[in-house]
Amino acid sequence: MTDKMENNVQIQGKSRRSHIKSNFCFWGRNILEEMGVIIGGAIFLLLVQWFGRSPKALTDILLGFPYLLLMVGGFLTLIMVLSFFQMYFPVLISMNVTRSAAAAGIWLSQGGVALLLSALMALIWKLVPGEEAAMRLMAMPLFGGVILAMIAVCVILGAVFVRWGKIGGIILFLVCITGGMAVGVFVALNAGEGFLELQQMTYVDLAGIKGGNVLLAGVLLYVVSGLFSWFVTRNAEVRV
Repeated sequence: MTDKMENNVQIQGKSRRSHIKSNFCFWGRNILEEMGVIIGGAIFLLLVQWFGRSPKALTDILLGFPYLLLMVGGFLTLIMVLSFFQMYFPVLISMNVTRSAAAAGIWLSQGGVALLLSALMALIWKLVPGEEAAMRLMAMPLFGGVILAMIAVCVILGAVFVRWGKIGGIILFLVCITGGMAVGVFVALNAGEGFLELQQMTYVDLAGIKGGNVLLAGVLLYVVSGLFSWFVTRNAEVRV
């Protein structure tokens, strides 16, 4: 009887380790794929921006490359998180993964994207020579907080979509429309500014805010988004 119990415990332990390993590989692969698309999109925009300009302008363009990563990352994160909640979430439930574990996987994977994206932005500004790059590197806590806040909003919207279905879709639509209008108005008001001047203006406007406070706010919002997604999806009806 004792031998059977020990065998059962060993089998359960192996099964648990195998489950953790498979989850780690699954979400790790998704993190790398998402980062690959973000970098690829940013490089494409970089080449478009560099087209027709002298090689001497490369340093200035590289100075703005992290902004391209941030822009592409924000757009892609919204798409990926919504896809995870709409497509992967039901699949994981059908594979006997709990709703809490599925929501936690999405939440943690996007936290990994935020960490890698922040590290890449900091590395680029570290390698680019000049005082401008050094100033932006010092502002990385601010940008890190913005990235976490951006991902937190995407996670909340994805959880809303899963929990409330069509109503959640309407909420998402309204949020996207409002965000698009805000970006459109911002670009229209600064249409006469060059891309680098627009980046510098944005940085100067935000420089008065303490980066540590923004980072703390981003971390808190990210934690709240995880708790929110767990709470609203734990009893959500999922159609497989």
